[in-house]
Amino acid sequence: MSATSHPTHPAGVRACLAALAAVLLGVVSAPTALAAVANRDGGTDDVPASDPPVFHVNPIMDYVWGTGWAPEASLFIRADGVNVADDALTGPDGSFWFDVSEVTDLAPGGTVVVRAGGDTKTLDVAALTVTDVDLDADIVAGSTTGEGDLTVGIWAVGVAGEEIRPAVGETWTADFRDVWNIGHTTSGYLALTDPDGDSTRLDWEVAPT
Repeated sequence: MSATSHPTHPAGVRACLAALAAVLLGVVSAPTALAAVANRDGGTDDVPASDPPVFHVNPIMDYVWGTGWAPEASLFIRADGVNVADDALTGPDGSFWFDVSEVTDLAPGGTVVVRAGGDTKTLDVAALTVTDVDLDADIVAGSTTGEGDLTVGIWAVGVAGEEIRPAVGETWTADFRDVWNIGHTTSGYLALTDPDGDSTRLDWEVAPT
C-alpha cells in the first residue's frame, strides 16, 4: 500500500500540557534567569533565558519553525543561500513559524541556518520517504538520506512513535503490530533528528482505496 506525505503540524501540545501540569501540581519554578539580547535600537534587553533552541523543516511544504529561542529576538533564516527571514522577531515564547514556499524550495540536501538572540544553528535537510504501508502486518517502511535518530509515529492519542537509527541510504521498517491497527484512515509522521535536536519532518497517510 502506498503512502502520501504531508506537512508535520508545527504546533505541539506537550509543552502546554507540561506547563499546565506544573501549575496544577503546585510545582514552584526556580527564579527566572535573564539573558541580554540585542534589540533593534542598538542596545540590549534583559529577557528570560531560553531553553536550548531547536528548529525543524518540512521540505514537502517548505515550512520552517522553532521553539526555545530567545523571546522577541531579531530572527534571521537562510536556506540554500537565500534569506527567507531577516526582518522578523521570535514570538513572546521564543517560537516562530514560516512558510517559505514563495521564497525558496527546501529541497533535501540543502542547508538551513537560523540565528536569533545570540544562538545560531544549522540543519542539513534530509530526504524522508515512506515507500510502503502494510495494512495486514501493521508495518511502515521507507528510506532516508540523512543521519540521526528517526521517529516514525502515528497521529493517535497515546501511541508512541517507533524510534529507529537507520543507516544512511538504507531502508527502514517500523513495526506497529502491538501498538496500532493501521487502516485506510491512519496517518502519521516522520522526524529525523540530528544531535542538536533539530529535525527534518513530514507527515504520511495511507492512500485511500
